[in-house]
Amino acid sequence: MTVLEALAKHSVIVADTGDWEEIDTLAPRDVTTNPTLIYKNIEKITQLAAANESSRLGVAKNPTLMEDVLARVIASIKKAADKQTAVNLAIEQLFVTTGQLMLEKVPGRISIEVPAIYSFDKEKTVAAAKSFVAAYGKQGIASNRLLIKIAATWEGLQAAETLEKMDIHTNLTLVFSLEQAMVAADKGITLISPFVGRVTDWYKMNAQRTEPYPIAEDPGVCSVIEIYRYFKKYGYTTEIMAASFRSTEQIMALAGCDLLTIAPKFLKQLAHQEVVSQGEQPFIPIVELIKTEPRYSESAVESQISLSEAQFRWRLNQNRMATEKLREGIALFDEASEKLSQLLLKTSAGSVRMG
Repeated sequence: MTVLEALAKHSVIVADTGDWEEIDTLAPRDVTTNPTLIYKNIEKITQLAAANESSRLGVAKNPTLMEDVLARVIASIKKAADKQTAVNLAIEQLFVTTGQLMLEKVPGRISIEVPAIYSFDKEKTVAAAKSFVAAYGKQGIASNRLLIKIAATWEGLQAAETLEKMDIHTNLTLVFSLEQAMVAADKGITLISPFVGRVTDWYKMNAQRTEPYPIAEDPGVCSVIEIYRYFKKYGYTTEIMAASFRSTEQIMALAGCDLLTIAPKFLKQLAHQEVVSQGEQPFIPIVELIKTEPRYSESAVESQISLSEAQFRWRLNQNRMATEKLREGIALFDEASEKLSQLLLKTSAGSVRMG
C-alpha cells in the first residue's frame, strides 16, 4: 500500500492544479484550481501553439477542446469594440472550459474562483458566482459539482452566506485564522480552505528561520488542527480542506482532515512512497492527535464564539500574519488574472506569434 492510499482512508484526496492532463493517473475525488494555476496552463498552451506550426492556434487539424475555445475567444476579442468586456467574458469561458475538462476526470467537485477584484464587494461576488453556475449549466454540469471559491473577507463571507441560501455551494479560500473559520462555520458555508504552507512561510520569514519547523510545531499544521478541533467540538458541518502544502510531511501530519488538496508533484511522491510494513500507518490521524497529544488537545478558545462584523474585523486586524497573507493572496490572484487578460489581448492583437 502506498502512503497516498493510506491517506485516502482518512481524508478525501483533491488535486490542486490548472492542468487537467496532470490528474489522469492520480485518481483524486475532487479538484481545485485558481487564477494562478489556470494562467500558467493557458500560457503553456499558447506557447506550445506558437512553437509548433502544425498546431497553430485555430488552424490545427485536430484541436483540443481548450485550443478550440481559446481560438474562438481570441477571435471574439479581436472583433470586439469593447476589448475589456470581451476579455472578461473570455476569461470566464476559459475557467468554465478548464472546469469542464477537469470534471471529465474526477467523480466529485471542482472549486473555481470568482475574480479577486470582487473580494470586498458582496453583490459582484454573488453575481459572478451565479454567472459561473449558469455557464457550467449550459455545459450540462450540475451546480452540486461546483464549489465557488471566494476570499474569506467579511464581504466574501456575506456573499457566501447568500449563495448557500440559493443552494450554490461555496469554498471560502485564503483562510489564515480561526476567526475566518469561525464565521464561515457560523454561516453554514460548505467548505473552507486553510492555507498551511503560506502560514508557515510567514512565520519562517519573520523569525528569519532557515530550517524547517519540527512537524509537531509547524505553524501551518497547528493552525489547521486548531480549526479542526473547534469545528468538531461544536458540531459544525462545514468541511475543512487543508491547502497550500510545502512538503509531504505537512500533508501526512494532517491525515484525517476532511479533505486535503495537494499539488500533483506531492501526489506523485506520495503515490510512489510505500508504507514500510503491512498494517503500519506513517501518520497519526488528527482525530487521534486531538485526543492524545496535549499540545493539540488544549486550545486558546474554550467556548463557542459568534463574531459580529466589528469583532471579526478587529480580531483579524490584530492578527498580523492573517491580515498580511490575506491581502497578499488576494493581490496574487488578481495579478494572475491581469496577466491572463494581457496574454489574451496580446494574442488577439497578434503580438504573440501563434505559429
